[in-house]
Amino acid sequence: HISDNYFIPAMSRWAHFGGHWWGIPAVSGPLAGQSVYLPKYAGALGYNNSNLKTWDDYYQMSKKAVKFDKNGNLTRIGYWPGITSLTFHVWETMARGFCPVGHGMYNAQNQPTATDSCNVAFLTYLKKLADLYGGYAKLSTFLTGDPDIWNGSPKDYMASGKAIISPSANAYWAITPFDQSTFGVKGGLSYQVTPLPPTVHGTMAEVANYPATQQVVIIPPGAKHPDAAFLATKFIAWDNGYLLGPSTNGSPVAADQQKWVNAFIAGEKPFRQKAGLPGNPVGSLQAVQMQPELAKLSQAYLPTNPVHVYYLEQLNKATARVLYGQQSPSAALAQVQRLVVSDEKRLQSQYGKWNW
Repeated sequence: HISDNYFIPAMSRWAHFGGHWWGIPAVSGPLAGQSVYLPKYAGALGYNNSNLKTWDDYYQMSKKAVKFDKNGNLTRIGYWPGITSLTFHVWETMARGFCPVGHGMYNAQNQPTATDSCNVAFLTYLKKLADLYGGYAKLSTFLTGDPDIWNGSPKDYMASGKAIISPSANAYWAITPFDQSTFGVKGGLSYQVTPLPPTVHGTMAEVANYPATQQVVIIPPGAKHPDAAFLATKFIAWDNGYLLGPSTNGSPVAADQQKWVNAFIAGEKPFRQKAGLPGNPVGSLQAVQMQPELAKLSQAYLPTNPVHVYYLEQLNKATARVLYGQQSPSAALAQVQRLVVSDEKRLQSQYGKWNW
């Protein structure tokens, strides 16, 4: 008695395929990929929500931001999405900003497509950005000194202006550290979030390719009390999910998006009060107010192919080879495709073909 349209599109597509519900949609990240920045530093370079929309915008901002000391060491960067950061993988999310729906890591049939032209474009972009910073070796050395926004340190690169947009500042939920800490500044730091993630053209239509999937609950075959488990999960995740926290994790329920975002905004206020910070500025952010709309626009979902973990490992290795100048993006991704298809065949031989 569960219908697809009860959930935001990406969550239903992620949990319902091949005629079966394989998981119970629990929480969603309505949209990752938006960027948190501090107007104090971005504004000084001439950038804000009106001109941080496309990948090229982010690159041009980074050209203005980059600085080196007299010894050639990197001292400031603009934007760096990272290779992996926090709880989501850059290839699963950020890379999709170069891709139309049905392209990217997988095609519409969930088959690996590492050599898709948009993947090549993304890896080429990462290399271009790393080269702007003097090469990946210098960038890596620079990044290892960042205490990270989640630590609330005054020496954090965003707080001190050494990074305009850091790898951790990757979604609406990355505003929470700025509500939890003063970062050593009286009254705290003023933040902003871009309404959309960077895409090729910076359009609302391109949002469809960012996955809004995050977590499902699995009740395994043979569970002693599956009906009770389902009812408990439904109560926690669907009926009152946006009230439990309130959490930065979004509700998977389509009709509850506004209720969830209201609860999320209200949940930031106690953080600020505890940190001795005034008001609750998150409520006025366009990016946060747009979350219900963005959640419903997102058509993409995280992959369901069993080869996925191995695939991510190979993409990480290929990305490192490219960033260090050891391989071209096309050659590196062609190698990934060969290895991943081979591993997929191995899994099928071992376990039998899966039929979604």
